[in-house]
Amino acid sequence: MINEDDELIQTYVEESRDHLSDIENDLLTIEKMGAHLDEELINKVFRAAHSIKGSAGFLGLRNIKDLSHKIENVLGMIRNHEMIPDPEIINILLHAFDQLKKLINNIDQSDQIDIAKYVASLTRLTTIVLSSENKEIFSNMVDICLPDGNAVFRLSEFDLSQSKKGARHLYLVECDLIHDVQKKGKTPLTILSDIQDIGIILESKVDIARVGTLEDEALPNGIPFIILFATIIEPDQITTLFEIHMDKIHHVTEDMMIKSLPKNEACQSKKATDQTDLAPEKQKSVPTFEPCEQRLKIGDEHLQVSKKETSLRVNVGLLDSLMVMAGELVLSRNQLLQAISSGDRQASKAVGQRIDLITTELQEAIMMTRMQSIGNIFNKFPRLVRDLSRDLGKEIELILEGEEVELDKTIIEGLSDPLTHLVRNAIDHGIEAPDARRKAGKKINGKIFLKAYHEAGQVNIEISDDGKGIDGDCLASKAVLKGAISKEQSIVMSDRERLNLIFLPGFSTAENVTEISGRGVGMDVVQNNLDKLGGQIEIDSKPGQGTKIRIKLPLTLAIIPSLLVTVGDENFAIPQINVDELLRIPYTQVKDRIEVVGNTAVVRLREELLPLIRTADVLGIDCRYIDPADQIKKPNKRHSIADRRSKKSPLIKLHYLPITESLEPLNQSERRTQMDRRSRSNSALNIVVVSTGVFKYGLVVDALHDSEEIVVKPLGRHLKNCKGYAGATILGNGHVALILDVTRFAQMAGLTSLSGKNREAQGIGAREGQNIQEIQTLLSFRNALSEHFAVPLNLVQRVEKVKASDIERIGEKRVIQYRDASLPVIFIEEVAEVSPMVPGEDVLIIVFSVAGRRLGLFAAPPIDIVEVPLIIDDTTLKQTGIMGSIVIGNRTTLFVDIYEIVEKLYPAWFEKLNQNYAHRLSD
Repeated sequence: MINEDDELIQTYVEESRDHLSDIENDLLTIEKMGAHLDEELINKVFRAAHSIKGSAGFLGLRNIKDLSHKIENVLGMIRNHEMIPDPEIINILLHAFDQLKKLINNIDQSDQIDIAKYVASLTRLTTIVLSSENKEIFSNMVDICLPDGNAVFRLSEFDLSQSKKGARHLYLVECDLIHDVQKKGKTPLTILSDIQDIGIILESKVDIARVGTLEDEALPNGIPFIILFATIIEPDQITTLFEIHMDKIHHVTEDMMIKSLPKNEACQSKKATDQTDLAPEKQKSVPTFEPCEQRLKIGDEHLQVSKKETSLRVNVGLLDSLMVMAGELVLSRNQLLQAISSGDRQASKAVGQRIDLITTELQEAIMMTRMQSIGNIFNKFPRLVRDLSRDLGKEIELILEGEEVELDKTIIEGLSDPLTHLVRNAIDHGIEAPDARRKAGKKINGKIFLKAYHEAGQVNIEISDDGKGIDGDCLASKAVLKGAISKEQSIVMSDRERLNLIFLPGFSTAENVTEISGRGVGMDVVQNNLDKLGGQIEIDSKPGQGTKIRIKLPLTLAIIPSLLVTVGDENFAIPQINVDELLRIPYTQVKDRIEVVGNTAVVRLREELLPLIRTADVLGIDCRYIDPADQIKKPNKRHSIADRRSKKSPLIKLHYLPITESLEPLNQSERRTQMDRRSRSNSALNIVVVSTGVFKYGLVVDALHDSEEIVVKPLGRHLKNCKGYAGATILGNGHVALILDVTRFAQMAGLTSLSGKNREAQGIGAREGQNIQEIQTLLSFRNALSEHFAVPLNLVQRVEKVKASDIERIGEKRVIQYRDASLPVIFIEEVAEVSPMVPGEDVLIIVFSVAGRRLGLFAAPPIDIVEVPLIIDDTTLKQTGIMGSIVIGNRTTLFVDIYEIVEKLYPAWFEKLNQNYAHRLSD
């Protein structure tokens, strides 16, 4: 490489990246417009390729110059309306620009990278539209000479003819890098940039041969820098644009004569008819690069070689404001030192407030320097959607919203890969083929929505489509086939938990393995990457209607709003993005509201059981309390959050169940009778309800403090193995507070969750013979007086009490009027061999949602909600509609398979589900 100036090379790379930043979207817009060209837009793309070519010639970047020159030729013919930009032409240009980006990102090795196939494709594009006579100008070469007869450039007649279409005059300028550039405070790139503003540069180089050697008698007095360019400026005005001697500007006439402007001296240029390897092809069709699979590999390779940017462009106005604030901070420091030395406390207080204000403004300004628009990521997706939809034979429209939303540079870089995978999934798995959409009554062209917006101090990103959606039942079936979960687990899972199975490692819904998907690598990686960014991901999908994926992210990883809490004598910070709400249970209610299920304390929060973790127990901190009598810290001997003398808990009674009207009041004897050991207000429980995306729980802490913006400090190498911490921060009092990682903290506490990864671990453990007992919430009831039954509570929608007279019998079916519709109701004995139920005047009906429809099951009181280890005996009492039996409260209880009962009585409801399940079994 001729020029070894690293700073000059880096400047060229940054400017070239700026030129290429919007190229893809501009080309896609040009493709949509077709023959109705936007002159301004095509000129913008042309100038980008031309600018890259002009500077590359001076820097000796041969491959970059050649490739950008060929791109420039095609764009020039489109600009001159000699070529219509159809999809195949745009496809070639897109891949050529991809290769150009690769060369620029690997500037040091750019001349070793093969570009022959791209140059050949672009060359064939330019020859296709030419007549057979005009194709000869590609091989006819012209020498451009200086007045002394020395040839400095050799160009094809095609390049010369193209340059004259937009500019009437051709000039050859000789500059001196020492006297005309360096001594005048300029750089070669600024000289080239100035010329590009007035014309088109054909060639430029540093003529080293004319410098001479050390053996010459006379030492060289300059370094010639020669530029050949075309412009519309007349010869009598061109001299006003350069600060060089008049005899160094030469006018190249129509007959290729070199004419010095002041002296009118000229020389006859020589023509050559040398044949080159750019001979035109006889083939008339527009060429393409490779088949679909290879093109995808090229795109992936391009992504792999892209390097992370190590510099930022900052607005000059923002830098000016930073300088002003830095100056004010220095003045305030001097005032503070003077106030301290004089002992003026009032002045010290006023200066302290001033420093606090300046520091806040300075923090916000510095944060702005790291903020980048999320449009930097969004802008690459139109190209991705276009290419993949073409390869898959689908018609997809991408709708972007919120490109102006800004995020920290670190988060932007870490977000690119997860978003790319989610968009590819929406294209491949979400949007159906045109025939399938037509049969489903949808428009042929599918839509993918990508939206970003601010909410509650966070950035929310939504990726949604109007495709076929995700079938949670199919996910559960495939998870059972893979052995990740058991069939019993799949039955008791909620719809949200079934969708979360997609985050299982190695899990894929693709029918076949392709270059795009099917290997089961992706969604678990997406979740892991978002966890590292402090983000959360949620999936909401309806089969046949589409899928929506929500991502929540902090604005920055350097400074985050956090809730400060105290446990024992230690301070901790919980990121605000993970905090759902704060809950305080007064000491008078602890005994009644806290339950113990197995070994886990739970609290019912809005009809949902919330597991509790006492932070001190997990971290091994000795809890202390201040004795109100003597104000001395003493060890806290309370070992149970629920404040009971044993771990046994009575059943959760019916008054917790969401029913339309109360059934039977509980006997007072059934309520707890233990004496509460909590008698002071400081015995109240402080609970931080945190969410990890797929589940939430409560952290019990000793004290709650204000929310603060904290500066995140990474943990040292010797603390890297400490689980449960995302970093540390230094508080205003100088103490260190660790930042809790709520996801890993739950794992440390052994909290049972229904997330995909924990389910996989449970499935693996079961296969290895471990004794895993999963706690489940069940609704127990009776059918006959002596037989007890149970169903998973998460399958139950409501419990209704109705009059027996309201039951209608139509043929062999029974229905009741329920919410302005007919609700089918059934007895267990219609399918299973159990004792029949004798309905009284009032009956209870348990409402389920099965296969997308509601159905009621007759039941007899008492109805209880219980938390028990799900250990099912699936052999002794198993039959149709009964999965097996479990023991609840020293009673044998039959575990009802509501799906099998409904499938037996209403087989049409399960027709689609059975087809999907059979299809999974055949894979």
